[in-house]
Amino acid sequence: MVTRREKNQHTNELGHDECMRRLRAISEAAVDITSELALDKVLQRIVDSARDLLNARYAALGVVDEERKRLTAFLVSGLTRREFEAIGPVPRGLGLLGLLLREPRPIRVKDIAKDRRSVGFPPYHPKMTSFLGVPIVSKGHILGNFYLTDKIGGPEFSQEDEDLLVMFAAHAAVAIENARLYTRTSANLQQKIKEVEKSERQARFLAELGALLPAAPIREEVQLQGIAEHLTDPLGDAAGIYLVGDEDPSVVVHRVMYHANPQRRLGAEEVVR
Repeated sequence: MVTRREKNQHTNELGHDECMRRLRAISEAAVDITSELALDKVLQRIVDSARDLLNARYAALGVVDEERKRLTAFLVSGLTRREFEAIGPVPRGLGLLGLLLREPRPIRVKDIAKDRRSVGFPPYHPKMTSFLGVPIVSKGHILGNFYLTDKIGGPEFSQEDEDLLVMFAAHAAVAIENARLYTRTSANLQQKIKEVEKSERQARFLAELGALLPAAPIREEVQLQGIAEHLTDPLGDAAGIYLVGDEDPSVVVHRVMYHANPQRRLGAEEVVR
């Protein structure tokens, strides 16, 4: 015969095991989302991990603007691309989604359709019942919101589910901030590389152009043609060289026009003329 004390001890052991399982799950999910640095991939990993972690049928991640008035990005998990595209435009942040924008705190609903704050679903939207929404906050700033629907294996999301998602949202905020920092740093680095490459091309161009220019006065058309062709690489599609008289600069004594597209050379000459 099992005593009440033994039953309580067994229940506590189960509770401890479940707690440890969830902590391991959130730790693994946190490692997974921080292993990626590209922002778009980070966001998708976050929403996929949230759905797996909470055993939800559907999950979405809404990224908000700085004024926290609208969603600038909306990523989903649990829907095929065709199902998502059939729904229509990205949500504007109405109903329960809008409530999370205005009042960033966890929301749990057993039946979306029966909640007075809900505005319903658009045509071709999958039927959804239970709902759990949690804001993603970093240093007091709202980065986005989790939206999970349809708890698998239960009629609704529990308080434990909410607590778990709140913990995961803290890890998600760090991952998003890191990805944004990486994106900005990478963009700045790419810009610096482009500037260095441009400087190198300019220096190389000047050196090569200097080699083309003889010390004596230019009179041969072949030399001029080579210089004109060389000018188009760093500077544009066409280049023209016009030589004027020593005594009267208004008189053109020699001219060469080059265009990368030979059929447009005459047009380029006409523009200059």
